[in-house]
Amino acid sequence: MRGISLFFTYFIIILLLLFFLFPIYWMILTSVRPKEDLFNPLPWTFSPHMDNYIHILDGTFWPTRYFYNQLSNSLIVSLNVVILTMAISICGAYSLARFRYKGRRFFSQIALFSYIIPQSFLAVPFFKLMSLYGLIDNYLSLILAMTIWTSPYCIWVLREHFYSIPIDIEDAALIDGASRITILTKIVLPISAPVIVALSTYAFIMSWNEYLYALVLLNSSSKLTLSIGITSLVTSIDVVPWGSAMAQAVLFGIPPLIFYYTFERYMVKGLMAGAVKR
Repeated sequence: MRGISLFFTYFIIILLLLFFLFPIYWMILTSVRPKEDLFNPLPWTFSPHMDNYIHILDGTFWPTRYFYNQLSNSLIVSLNVVILTMAISICGAYSLARFRYKGRRFFSQIALFSYIIPQSFLAVPFFKLMSLYGLIDNYLSLILAMTIWTSPYCIWVLREHFYSIPIDIEDAALIDGASRITILTKIVLPISAPVIVALSTYAFIMSWNEYLYALVLLNSSSKLTLSIGITSLVTSIDVVPWGSAMAQAVLFGIPPLIFYYTFERYMVKGLMAGAVKR
């Protein structure tokens, strides 16, 4: 019986892996397939080429002429969201974890509740708010919207992590004359580095993949992010260049992968630390 149970367990795991990995395999395969072989019933019987990637990277393919501009836009937005999210989350979480004031519990619940709200629910309010301040078609509108969206989860995780840090360490530093700022920067943040890296990766990937807010808040071709650029490539012309679209999608996925694998060893450790129960 144990052997049968183990067999079905591995069988289900393999099916799930195939289910999630097949789209990636097909995307990469299509990106190196000649146009005439795109709908070949035998997808492995072709000579792969890198023309789709070359045409995107050298700017000779007209529909993807804004690739580098859109790439830089995505990087600008994502990195700024990471910086703002971490600054707000660290200060907010430390305040909720260490200070006693009226409404602290309410603010903690609001942070968690805000993360549960569907993203699409906030699209129109964000548009109205950014229109009011003249920020439509401005990087700042998307940066602020994504910071508002990613901060509640980061505050909640960091708050739980700060609770797990022994208060005696900070009390000893206070007795020695250290200020709260010194304690936060010299003691708490170094201890919390894995959690901060994990949440920074989360904020980066969420911002990098963002589509809805970028579509609502940005209009100019020079301001669009790469996630919008890929969709525009598929919808703006009559004959969809699927090879180029898949090649652009592969390139779109490289920066998050680099970001993830650079900090992978911190991520698991950080998320486990942030999940400590009081």
